[in-house]
Amino acid sequence: MVSFASALDRSMETIKRPPPAPLGDYQVRVTKMPDTPEQFTSKDGTEFDRLTFQCALVAALDSVDPDELAAFGKVEGTPVRHVFLFNKSDEQKFEATLNRLKNFLKSMGIDTDSGSLGEKLSETPNCQFGATIEHRLDPQDAMVVYAEIGKTYAL
Repeated sequence: MVSFASALDRSMETIKRPPPAPLGDYQVRVTKMPDTPEQFTSKDGTEFDRLTFQCALVAALDSVDPDELAAFGKVEGTPVRHVFLFNKSDEQKFEATLNRLKNFLKSMGIDTDSGSLGEKLSETPNCQFGATIEHRLDPQDAMVVYAEIGKTYAL
């Protein structure tokens, strides 16, 4: 079992950033209902609402390289996020993101033919879906790589 108390004796050279989950397809679970959308403004002044789903990997599927998976270790429980950016300055882009969100809900088996979006979001905790994990470089530090959910689909 790990503890912070035992980490106090570790040499700083041994502390490394964990690698991102390997590229490929995974079974993923939503771990909690998304928080209230966060408002932010991009560097170019565009205003967005950001809706974030906290998720966890359940299992790697066949497309994940077995050697990379072995090097990474246990994937079950590895946290990942699925983010939707709603452009508040462009109605067409806003609607396109709403449609992506609707398709995401469908990929989890949620009935999107009736009811409100708010009702459907409340159904997401513990729902599972398939997702392709992609890597994204941190724009501030090219040495930092994030594992992110790309395409989603029904299992």
